[in-house]
Amino acid sequence: MRLLPSRLASARIFVTPDLASGLAALDAGEVQNALLHLRPLALQGVAEAEYRMGILCLHGVGLVQDHGDAVFWLSRAALQGHGEAESELGMAYVTGSAAPAPDGSLVRWQHIAAQTHGQVAKANLTLLYPNGLGLERDVARGLALLKAAASRDVVSAQLRLGSVYADAAYGVQDLDAARSWYRAAAAQGNVDAQFHLGALHARGQAAEQDLTAALGWFRKAAEQGHVVAMFNMGLMHANAYGCERDIAEAIRWYKKAGDAGEANAQFNLGLIHANGLAGQHDYAAAISCFIKAAEQGNVSAQFNLGLLYANGIGCPRNIAEGTIWYRKAATAGSDPAQVNLGLLYLDRTNPARDAGEAALWFQRASETGNAMARFNLGTLYAAGNGVPRDDTEAARLFALAAETGNVGACIAFARLVVEGRVAPAERSRAYGWLWRTIEGLDAGGQRDDAHAMLDALADGMSEAGIDQAKALAIGALPVPATA
Repeated sequence: MRLLPSRLASARIFVTPDLASGLAALDAGEVQNALLHLRPLALQGVAEAEYRMGILCLHGVGLVQDHGDAVFWLSRAALQGHGEAESELGMAYVTGSAAPAPDGSLVRWQHIAAQTHGQVAKANLTLLYPNGLGLERDVARGLALLKAAASRDVVSAQLRLGSVYADAAYGVQDLDAARSWYRAAAAQGNVDAQFHLGALHARGQAAEQDLTAALGWFRKAAEQGHVVAMFNMGLMHANAYGCERDIAEAIRWYKKAGDAGEANAQFNLGLIHANGLAGQHDYAAAISCFIKAAEQGNVSAQFNLGLLYANGIGCPRNIAEGTIWYRKAATAGSDPAQVNLGLLYLDRTNPARDAGEAALWFQRASETGNAMARFNLGTLYAAGNGVPRDDTEAARLFALAAETGNVGACIAFARLVVEGRVAPAERSRAYGWLWRTIEGLDAGGQRDDAHAMLDALADGMSEAGIDQAKALAIGALPVPATA
């Protein structure tokens, strides 16, 4: 007896397509369930279903991201007068898109196949995606679609036209048109349009800067819950931009934005408390605000927490906690935090004192051009503390910092010259830098040290040499090349 090849029975789910059920499934995040309703309805020409299918294809939600199919579905819906579809389609043409990069999906395997079976793979892609995967940019066509929808008061189209005309990147910047379309959307209560109008006025992109008008638009947006507008309301009241300075009102808006998770508002609120702008210093409240901002990655808040804890400002001194927050800010690239972290590792009261670790952080900050880091790192090299003693490297670092006017570096460089640890030819540079900076110092302390070092340098120089050093320091003569 001959056996016939068996076929695995496949289970198929049959549902009666229903638009309301499909939309409810989308809202619940049940995309595959939603497709059971939306796809057949879209094929039947139901405009809302066509629009939803276009959005899913456009963003690759539940389907392969396919801008060609997105245009297909959105175009069908737009032809039936679906305003949101027309708006989405218009913006898709304005931005354009390349075909999605190969990933773990079917598209990836087709790209792999194309490497060895080019024509077959290409034919398969054409069969699977007859509308293509990308969309060629066509700004003029996109604008026409957006204007058609906007003229029928589709608010998303009005907002998008405002954004396109406001942004030079699209090549059609027209701030008057941007302002006009934003106003049309704002008149319908669109919170984003209200915010953007405020931004245009604040930046002087609405004919001229008008902070009072900006404040009015930010207020409208903030009252509708726009978080950045809330932050801006706080900022403007705290700094008297477009209004009288009102710290209480600034606190109110910063708190609203901070409660909504805006880290910059939490940070600024912390500054108000720390600086006593509300009448008295409240470091406990400041630390609470800084922690909220710092935990969201706000680097300035992390730095301030390091500063407060490391120095015991408004709280018991806690070097370990200060180190934690300085390290977070330093790791994020804050060179002041890198310097302060380095100094903390040199602190004699720090149980984790480590000159080598300090040198590492000074090195990172010095690479960004931080003069204090260069001075501190030079000091370590000059003393052989945490790094091998290296007078040449110390002199190089002191010189870099001295060129920017760092007084400590000027004195340290001069000391190397006086002690004979660098070439005698550097005496002129050392004198000039020190002479240039000494007048800005207060009496005593560094000023006395600088004068003593200046006298020591002058002992080995002629009057003409001193005059030349001064001229070089103020730029009256070109700096001679050094070996």
